[in-house]
Amino acid sequence: MKHLSVVAGLLLAMVSRAGAFEPQQLVGEWGGEWSASAQRGDLYITIKKVDADRVEGTVYIRGPQRYHNRDLPFVGKLEGSRFTATVPTMPGEPQVQLAFDVNVEATQMRGTAAGRGQAEVTLTKKK
Repeated sequence: MKHLSVVAGLLLAMVSRAGAFEPQQLVGEWGGEWSASAQRGDLYITIKKVDADRVEGTVYIRGPQRYHNRDLPFVGKLEGSRFTATVPTMPGEPQVQLAFDVNVEATQMRGTAAGRGQAEVTLTKKK
């Protein structure tokens, strides 16, 4: 009976990992678009390092706010297929909250970016 429990546990672990991407697949360049009410722009993320659940990189948001149109460094978190980060911007400006769901192949992220407002974002892995 003890061996059956071990085998069942291993099978369950394998099934739960099936369809999941390897975190290192996030490393690279991502690009896409944000859209909020009457505004839209480009958004680029470069993920430089993934260490366990810690994700490091930069985000570039093309748009009209003072904190847009510049590389902003971030440290984020990966929980399963959910990537989140708080991006410091500039003194007196709001931080940007990123929250994305990564697809099984780690080729696309969809979610939101929230600073002065909230925008829908779709990103595709470029390289």
